[in-house]
Amino acid sequence: MKPDFSLVSYFESLPSEYIISSLPNSPRMTDISHQQRDELLYRCENIQAALDSINPIYENIEVNEHALKNEIFSLLANDDILSCGDVSNEQHQAQKVKKTGFFANTDQRDIFKEQAKGVVSRSQWYVTWSSKFTQPS
Repeated sequence: MKPDFSLVSYFESLPSEYIISSLPNSPRMTDISHQQRDELLYRCENIQAALDSINPIYENIEVNEHALKNEIFSLLANDDILSCGDVSNEQHQAQKVKKTGFFANTDQRDIFKEQAKGVVSRSQWYVTWSSKFTQPS
């Protein structure tokens, strides 16, 4: 953040596919009502006023744009996310682990990882993950 950073400007420049997870049903920016937009802007203004009142010291940091993807891929590498015995028994003899069953086998996991290769933002991950695991009603 820079001293001239504005949460309102940041909010107004969010992409249309950005997901507002603090609102019920986590709508995308394009799907929020005028009332929801006004409420979010009000929140931004209040937070900005609080930040301005404490006169923070700003420091430059370097953010790795792939940090979220790298963390998710490291979690996907754990074979406990598989639902069947596609893993050697040796790996699991020393530990009792409840399998989550997100993927039936390593091939499904590898396909998902390939499809998610270019995913960077949290909103993109919501869409990618929900398209894989949300069943149509």
